[in-house]
Amino acid sequence: MTTHRYTLEPYKTPKSRYTCPECGEPKKFTRYLDTETGEHLADHVGKCDREINCGYHFTPKHYFAANPTLKPGKAREPKPIPPPQKPDYIPKKMFEKSLNRTELNDFVEYLCSLFEPETVNELLEKYYIGTAKHWPHSTIWWQVDRKDNVRTGKIMLYDPYTGKRVKQPYAHVAWAHTLLKLPKYNLQQCFFGEHLISPGSKRIIAIVESEKTAVIAAGFMPEHTWVAAGSLEGLTYEKCRVLHGRQVMLVPDLDAYPKWEKKMNQLKAKMPGTRFGMGKFLQDLPPEEQTPGMDIADWLIASVRSSESV
Repeated sequence: MTTHRYTLEPYKTPKSRYTCPECGEPKKFTRYLDTETGEHLADHVGKCDREINCGYHFTPKHYFAANPTLKPGKAREPKPIPPPQKPDYIPKKMFEKSLNRTELNDFVEYLCSLFEPETVNELLEKYYIGTAKHWPHSTIWWQVDRKDNVRTGKIMLYDPYTGKRVKQPYAHVAWAHTLLKLPKYNLQQCFFGEHLISPGSKRIIAIVESEKTAVIAAGFMPEHTWVAAGSLEGLTYEKCRVLHGRQVMLVPDLDAYPKWEKKMNQLKAKMPGTRFGMGKFLQDLPPEEQTPGMDIADWLIASVRSSESV
């Protein structure tokens, strides 16, 4: 029988449970013990009991990977790396102020060409779509986490008639935390739409690349909870920890399927309690209907307009 040197501390009394470094809940965190010495590893090495609502699990393997010289038998023992710092947040006043200027928003004008006013208003309220002053009529995509904290906001400019990003004479992309010049801001991004991931809900979580795609897909397919990774590289384990125990459908842009399938397999290995799958709406299209870089919003819009013209 194989025995492990490092195990989660067995429950004895409430004093054998600690405050989780991730969610801050007291008496929900189990620390790892060294069975040979009877001592705990570092304060942040352990597992939160709230597997669905938190999912934090920092193992001895992760700890020694970050601190290889602390493994037993090593001669030199430098100071251990401190536990991860908590993220900083955007002031709520700045966030709330941006939500009152949607009549000046070019992306909102484009949404009005796709949906009825009632649906547009629902999407604006649901996704906290804001309007920035950095560029006239620009959109700000707020990243609001499951505790309603505002991590940051991505500011982008769109053509009100085509819905395409304005890339000339340069790509119009900026970040709220940078423009506010907040000192030593500890940015930890989350999914755009993370605040919509309700504990206990059985709705499929559909993840796309861009914020614009998530909003449009939510308008056409409201039966799913649509969130955005923010970019091709934005699908990370750190963001996905909020998905523990859920059913997740990845819907990347057409040319990103191979990369996200590889990422999906990595996430499956790290999150065995989460059911990941690929939404192959675009891959299943006839070749003549596929265009480079298309996403599910392009397909949904084209499908609706095609049916209207018949």
